[in-house]
Amino acid sequence: MGIDKFNPPESALVTVWGWSHDVNGNPVARYEILWPGGSFASPRREQVGYRDKVSQSALWRLSQLFPGTAWKIGPDGIKGSREAGEAVFRAVRNHDAEFVPVIFRLEKAPGCKPTPIAFFPTLPADYAGLDVVCYAHLGQHSGASKAYYRTTRRARPSEYAELRHELESIGYRLEICQRWTPAHDARRLAELRRQNVAANRVAEKEGAGA
Repeated sequence: MGIDKFNPPESALVTVWGWSHDVNGNPVARYEILWPGGSFASPRREQVGYRDKVSQSALWRLSQLFPGTAWKIGPDGIKGSREAGEAVFRAVRNHDAEFVPVIFRLEKAPGCKPTPIAFFPTLPADYAGLDVVCYAHLGQHSGASKAYYRTTRRARPSEYAELRHELESIGYRLEICQRWTPAHDARRLAELRRQNVAANRVAEKEGAGA
């Protein structure tokens, strides 16, 4: 089964075993990652890090399998150890550490100074996933269509420096892109599906507790 890299899971189960050392003395092991609808097994022993000797390669691999994602060890921690011969942990998405693609553009209003606008092509702004989140000094967050995006022009770093600083000051980790691509569209639709699933789960819990 192929890996849908634009539709990452919220968590994955990681099993690590077969520890050894490479020629430089670094701890290495084999691991397997399982998530709903997919799996990955390391083809060979890989470095597993010094801190817990379990998680480094698997967390890094998840970020490669699903571009743009960041991962951390789940709240239950690691069960087992190198000494026990096997370790298991649940990796969970670390949304706060993920970089968000952004495209800085300038709005060309007649007779006015060009206004820098940040477009987030992977963040849906409507229920259909057609519009994307955008941000400007005045008005801050709002939604924008690709048709509107096409009326703007690319901004130079000196033109969007203040807006970039403002976004980073409110917590954004920015991946600056030059163009809106089909890969962004795929990630946006996957994010919309994730939000819908989360909303449905909340609604089901509220309904069960009523």
